[in-house]
Parts: sequence; C-alpha cells; structure tokens
Amino acid sequence: MKVTGSGSGRVSLAALVCTRPGDPRARLIYRILVHTGRKGEKKGFREKDYATLLDAAHQQLGKKIVLIWDNATQHKDSVMRTLLVNPLET
Repeated sequence: MKVTGSGSGRVSLAALVCTRPGDPRARLIYRILVHTGRKGEKKGFREKDYATLLDAAHQQLGKKIVLIWDNATQHKDSVMRTLLVNPLET
C-alpha cells in the first residue's frame, strides 16, 4: 500500500504531563490543532496557544507550575518569556 502525505492535513499536539510530589497519579492536559490546508488556517501552535494551555493547566490544578522544556524555539523566544512573566488576562 502506498501512502502519501498529500491532502491528509496535519495534526499538532501540545501536552503537559502533570505530577505532584508523593502522588502516584499523573494528569495529562493537552490541546489538539487540526490543519486541513484551508487558506488562513494556522499550521501549528503559536506562543499564545502555549500560554493559553499553561493557563488552563494552572486553573485545573490550582497550584503553581514548574515547567521543564527542551530548547525548541517556541519555548525559549522572547514572546513566550514575556507571556510567562505577564500571564494572559482572563
């Protein structure tokens, strides 16, 4: 069977695995973005999307969040740092 990527769209996933010291359970908080190729449609997550996900996690957990990130550009650029220092108004 031949499979090509043309016309299939794209699915992006951003997720947080949340744990608490002493609690054996973990929580997964995630957002999915589907890109079907329509004009003007976002192709992936942007800084504001990540900030919104973090805000949702903070509200669900009701605690401070400690982030452990890799060196992906979206994680370390100045826009993201500004959003983390000055959270979105809800």
